[in-house]
Amino acid sequence: MVEPVAAATGDGPRLRVRIEITPALQARLQPGDVLFVSARASTG
Repeated sequence: MVEPVAAATGDGPRLRVRIEITPALQARLQPGDVLFVSARASTG
């Protein structure tokens, strides 16, 4: 699943986040389930 996310303000660059869920986890997810994802930005 790829979900582009806008920066906190319209002035900054856009942030693109790519989250891949393993097929085993994807099969266990039910409608309404919530996944929490933690990420840290780095330059590069």
